[in-house]
Amino acid sequence: PAILFISTHKAGAFPGTGKVGDVGTGDGEGTVINVPLPADAGRAALLAAFDTLIAPAAARFSPDLVLVSAGYDGHWADTLQTGFQATSGTYHTLSARVAELAAGLAPPGSPPLPLVFLLEGGYNTSALSESVNESLRALLGAPSADAFDASVLRDEPADKVRAVLAEARRVHGL
Repeated sequence: PAILFISTHKAGAFPGTGKVGDVGTGDGEGTVINVPLPADAGRAALLAAFDTLIAPAAARFSPDLVLVSAGYDGHWADTLQTGFQATSGTYHTLSARVAELAAGLAPPGSPPLPLVFLLEGGYNTSALSESVNESLRALLGAPSADAFDASVLRDEPADKVRAVLAEARRVHGL
């Protein structure tokens, strides 16, 4: 019950796990939030998940620190082929929002909550280095240097994303 675990991942990536209804057990029931996004999810889906689910859940939980399992394998060019379409700039925006969240969750007049990023995944070395660089730029307050033309990516499945987020919000009372 002392840890809130939130995971955004591709639906079905780990068969039998990571479903919206998997919420933890025993004393930890309700402290696991799974956000199984559909293939082709990208910037819009990940930011919507952060804004409508992750940030409100974190605010309700009121943590003492924020740990980010920074998986960069959702990058469109990653060789793991997660089916996601994040760009390096997506990771900049997400990292900036996490930093803002850590600052906003701290008691008034206090410094931001401790924030730790742990490298978890990313298998295309170019995409990984660009994405980690973008995360660090965001944490340092520097603008994104990502110049990728995201218009070449496939359309995101907005209706499917909205349905997953609505179900997760319903399950967790958010």
